[in-house]
Amino acid sequence: MDIALEQVLEVPGSRADVILQPGDLLHVPEYNPTVRVEGAVNTPVSVLYQDGASLDYYVRNAGGYTRNADKGRVSVRYANGAGATVSRFLVFRSAPKPGPGSVVTVPAKPEREPLDVTAFLGNVAQVIAGTVAIVVLATR
Repeated sequence: MDIALEQVLEVPGSRADVILQPGDLLHVPEYNPTVRVEGAVNTPVSVLYQDGASLDYYVRNAGGYTRNADKGRVSVRYANGAGATVSRFLVFRSAPKPGPGSVVTVPAKPEREPLDVTAFLGNVAQVIAGTVAIVVLATR
């Protein structure tokens, strides 16, 4: 489980404070000063963490989004294991800010099958023929 260690140290006994049991292990990962950007970006890369930098800053440093990138489902996995995704409400967009040791993942949009024109025209012809048959029968 991930623990907000800074919050626990500031306010011992708060809701965030977890009581350790005999045999529990506490693992504090080594500080990693980079943010890894992977997935549907032009150049997957590790970018040096910049305090206050936005999600878009890291994506731009990875060469930007590819054509098939799903910009609405970008996620950030923080060094403590917690995760966050981009969210939208009407025209407002909220993007998580990556921290040191984070991994930004840009998923690709699922590929759609190309339109089969022959099958489409066949279906349209069937609908038209059925409609004509119904009209003919109804007018007799």
